[in-house]
This record gives sequence, C-alpha cells and structure tokens, in this order.
Amino acid sequence: MTNYKEILRLQSLGINNTRIAEACGCARSTVISALQYATAKGLKWDSVRDWTEKEVAERLLPSVAARQVFSAIELVPTGGVVPFYNAKYTP
Repeated sequence: MTNYKEILRLQSLGINNTRIAEACGCARSTVISALQYATAKGLKWDSVRDWTEKEVAERLLPSVAARQVFSAIELVPTGGVVPFYNAKYTP
C-alpha cells in the first residue's frame, strides 16, 4: 500500500519526486499523481501531520482506500466469495 502521508511529508522537506518514490517504494508517477490530488484537495503536510496513514489515503483517494479494505476477498462467478489466501475457485 502506498504511504501517501509519507509522500506529503517528504515533499514538504523539499525532496524531489524521484527520491520520494525511491524512499516510499512506489513509482515516480504515483508520487506525482498523489501530489496533484493533494494540491487539488488542499492537503499539505501541516494539515495531515496528525492524521493516520489510512485517514490520509481516504481523504486523498477515497476509491483506492475502499478497494484496499476489500482486497482480501475474491469474488467468484457464482456470486459467492472465497477468502483470497491461496484459495482457488473451481467450477
């Protein structure tokens, strides 16, 4: 999971996008997108300093945060669900 809070923190220190991507273990394009979303939503490090990583992700990209909650479940064609941990659906 991308640590958007850390991206904002490092950007506030004046670190360039390439170094932020390396430090956070994500693509440079992810850093650029996250910073663009943050700017559009008026989020800066000073405003999110006391938030949890989850709160930052939910405010920055609500749809991504929601998908991460459900990533442990795999939907199967029958409409049922199978826990994602190495379980495979076989009709």
